[in-house]
Amino acid sequence: MGWTTQPVCTRCLACLGITTHASHHAPVSTNICLRHGRWIGRYGHQLELHTVPEVIRAQRHHYNLIRRHGQRIVTYAMAEATDISFRWWDSDRFDRRWRRRMTALGGPKWHAFKDDIELVACTYPDIVALSGLFASPHLRFLPFTGKGRDLRRFIREVRDRATTGYSLETAGKRDPLIRWIEEEPSDRNLPFYPWRPPGRPAPEQVSVP
Repeated sequence: MGWTTQPVCTRCLACLGITTHASHHAPVSTNICLRHGRWIGRYGHQLELHTVPEVIRAQRHHYNLIRRHGQRIVTYAMAEATDISFRWWDSDRFDRRWRRRMTALGGPKWHAFKDDIELVACTYPDIVALSGLFASPHLRFLPFTGKGRDLRRFIREVRDRATTGYSLETAGKRDPLIRWIEEEPSDRNLPFYPWRPPGRPAPEQVSVP
């Protein structure tokens, strides 16, 4: 329920005089040790992030989203944003900013695969930004109002947050965001769907025959 077991930052342990590795319970939203600027969100080596400060700032943005919208909503939105973003990455539609971060971390001749910690860290800022769009109870439902200006605003938000130059006209039917727009209305029937769409009455206002 919002918690996971993950490694403790080894520098934090060293400050306590502990030289062995250790794990602890932490919120699922914790990916970075803000004290030492290290990626700790997955088992494996702990990644130094001082050359990519926007990745460290993304952790603070992630925490702010949870304070604003709640853990349940942000976790759901992060799952959606991660799936869409990595499908864009597979088709080379993802924003090029992650490439600049990879170069800052690994040099000009870097190589990365989908589950590499470096790639996960470098795409984290854009995924968190896109999650903020999906977590917002106002922005999330803009494509479904039937108004062209609302859909255009939604696409502007997508461009600003995750994919510079994105457009519906060139996206194609298999584009993951197009699929999300098509499937989101049916997802509202899922028992764990955490939003109440505009126009839907609150559960206590529904009269059950």
